[in-house]
Amino acid sequence: MKQINTFENCIQSIIALEPCYGQHGGNTSRVYTSQGELIEDNRRVLTLLKKILRNYGYDLKELRKHYGGYLGCGQGVPLPISRNLVLVQLKMRQPLIENDGASGYVSATDVVKVSTLDTGSRSDQHKCLLHLTGGLTVPCCLTSRCVEKRLMNGRLALDHYRYLHNATGSQQMRVAEKAEPAYDLYEKISTISSFIYQLLTEVKA
Repeated sequence: MKQINTFENCIQSIIALEPCYGQHGGNTSRVYTSQGELIEDNRRVLTLLKKILRNYGYDLKELRKHYGGYLGCGQGVPLPISRNLVLVQLKMRQPLIENDGASGYVSATDVVKVSTLDTGSRSDQHKCLLHLTGGLTVPCCLTSRCVEKRLMNGRLALDHYRYLHNATGSQQMRVAEKAEPAYDLYEKISTISSFIYQLLTEVKA
């Protein structure tokens, strides 16, 4: 008998979560996988997101605090949870009720292309489509330019995640510790200058 795919048995291959309303009006979710599968789940996106993070050993609040401090942003903080997975928050629907939530999440490394929609002939608020690994598309209420900026921040956060893991040799980053601020341009130039000076000194010696 063919196994019916569920959120739980596909958790390692999930690349997007989209909020939606079920057949009976309930606040449900669509789950996208890297194999091009679309799974309907009766739970809210936030519930599923927290389950994914727990599966990788992370806490949503601490991740937001750490990478929000690193990137200097308080809203839409990207969430790196492995060396190849960073989840980016995007507005994907207009909620019927305020507390229903509008945001979904997508893996920045699994967005193949972002295409703009012709909103003039559409009754909804979707402005672009995200083309994912596996062939599926996810609608988004943000402009293509805004989405690209969010994805870029996600890749920056992922680079920082990889740097921390390479520096510590750890498989689990301790995000509960105080977040280190991002290096600014002056610090980077100063570090490079010091390195070059030391190298030239050694060559002359």
